Amino acid sequence: MKTNTELIDLRKSREREDIRGKKHTQDSKMEKLQQIGFKSYYQPQEYVENPRFTATWQKVEEERRLKRAERGLHGSSVDINPEKLPDPTIKWVEKPSVYARSLLFDKRKKDNLDD
Repeated sequence: MKTNTELIDLRKSREREDIRGKKHTQDSKMEKLQQIGFKSYYQPQEYVENPRFTATWQKVEEERRLKRAERGLHGSSVDINPEKLPDPTIKWVEKPSVYARSLLFDKRKKDNLDD
């Protein structure tokens, strides 16, 4: 007759062996699956071997460039000549036409009312 501790140890050892056996069978199944080559019929219909675009923004940029070229424009946006634009910097004005903030608001209000 076996003691309680011997029975517990026996169960633990059998459980470990069962786990090892299951792990071994699972590993062997995975090995067999990995040896199978990738079948072409598993690929989705939209799959492209060497795509022209790898991101959506690339496709949008290409379409935009082609549309600009169709209309006779430069393929990309062209910078505006800064010499033709008014100077946007804030410079000191010796004698401004409106010399106070409240007068400036009144002038804007009056100009908008006339429109």
